[in-house]
Amino acid sequence: MLKEMCVVSTVVLLVGCASSKGGDSAGGVIAAAYPPEGMVRYATAQEEQQIQSQIDVCNAFFGLEGEEAKKAAKQTWKWTMLGIVAGSIVAPALTTANAAANAPWISAFSGVSGASVAIVSSANELGIGG
Repeated sequence: MLKEMCVVSTVVLLVGCASSKGGDSAGGVIAAAYPPEGMVRYATAQEEQQIQSQIDVCNAFFGLEGEEAKKAAKQTWKWTMLGIVAGSIVAPALTTANAAANAPWISAFSGVSGASVAIVSSANELGIGG
């Protein structure tokens, strides 16, 4: 299982770092064809103002610039720190001390570590994470 994970991780890293430009060093076919002539224009001052007003409405609704965002970021950070401490400090220390005697506690702290990762990931996927 570990070998497969290492292979998959290596492939993802290599593919992710590959260049999407084709052909020559001058930018390739994709860069030469985009953007088409006459398609690029800048927004007028009025359009900029309309765009900013829409962004402000969204920011207010989703709390991106308010206290809710700060609170969500702090909660995410706390859950992350709890998981790090439980999984990388407490559980190994209990294992080192006496694995047989501390088996329930090791399981509990390892579970907290995994659960915190799941909580933070799902919060981020739902758009309510920090």
